[in-house]
Amino acid sequence: MMKYSFCFIFTICAYFSIKAQNIEAIYVHYLPDNYFLVHPAMAGAGALSKIRLTTRKYWLTQENSPFFQTATYHGRIFDNNGVGVTIFNDQNGNTYQRGAYLTYAYHIESFGRRRRRRDLNLLSFGATVGIFETRIDESKFNDPNDPAINRGVNGLSYYNLDTGLAYNYKRFFAQLTVKNLLGIENKNALQVIDFFSDARILTSAGYIFGNQNKGFSYEPSFLFQHKVKFSEISFDTNIKVIYSYNPTFRVWGGISAQNALQSARTSKNIIFITPFVGVDYNKLFFSYVYGQFIGDINFSGGNFHQVGVGVNLQGKRTRKYYVKGIL
Repeated sequence: MMKYSFCFIFTICAYFSIKAQNIEAIYVHYLPDNYFLVHPAMAGAGALSKIRLTTRKYWLTQENSPFFQTATYHGRIFDNNGVGVTIFNDQNGNTYQRGAYLTYAYHIESFGRRRRRRDLNLLSFGATVGIFETRIDESKFNDPNDPAINRGVNGLSYYNLDTGLAYNYKRFFAQLTVKNLLGIENKNALQVIDFFSDARILTSAGYIFGNQNKGFSYEPSFLFQHKVKFSEISFDTNIKVIYSYNPTFRVWGGISAQNALQSARTSKNIIFITPFVGVDYNKLFFSYVYGQFIGDINFSGGNFHQVGVGVNLQGKRTRKYYVKGIL
């Protein structure tokens, strides 16, 4: 009975932790320049189409530590329609998750009487459908006599839906998104049906100060997240500093601090510090992100290193204006 109970608990924990990771792991990627990963309404909000490849490795001092990879594209098609796609691969020991997000956004824009690009007034609506596959490889488990271990690969597939809106006015930006609108009904390895809801509400806002074409500009922002099921609340405080040599060559860096303000599962104070740097040169993009936990719960070697590369594309139908910073 103990063996069955252990296997049941392991399977449930692995499923829920992997399912949560596809949100947490992807969400950190927005810090350099990709708000599209968090808010579907940001697909195609800027003037440039963006291709990004990112890889992240956790706990470099540990063998077989988790790693995470994404490939994303988003841009504008026709005049008011934005599209995006995200593909990711997440591996953590004997558990694997792969998936894809397909995004559509509609943009309503105006420029005021003089139609200057700095007077951009943009209201956007977006939705994302996510398709996921989670697998647990039991062939490497050490107890061949446990009948609850089938020595094979257990897997399940599911899908979910995100929706939201975004508003950009001159140098101000704000977004609101509800993620994981659909609950998941799943039959686990012991044929027990469970229902899991991971609905989250995310809102973010910020403002861009300074000269965006030459010299320094500054982009303070925040992201507020509420996990409905567990009444968990977290708050990101971000600052990004950009130095523009000219409109096509920029270097930038910043730092983010995520603080878990309230949680039904723990009273411990957990802070996640994430510094990041990067460069845009002509159409090319490069970024580096480092993450570290501090606070009441300390993880030995609990950090990650993330590298991103990409290219910016400007098609024939792309608008001639664009807002820098988050776009």
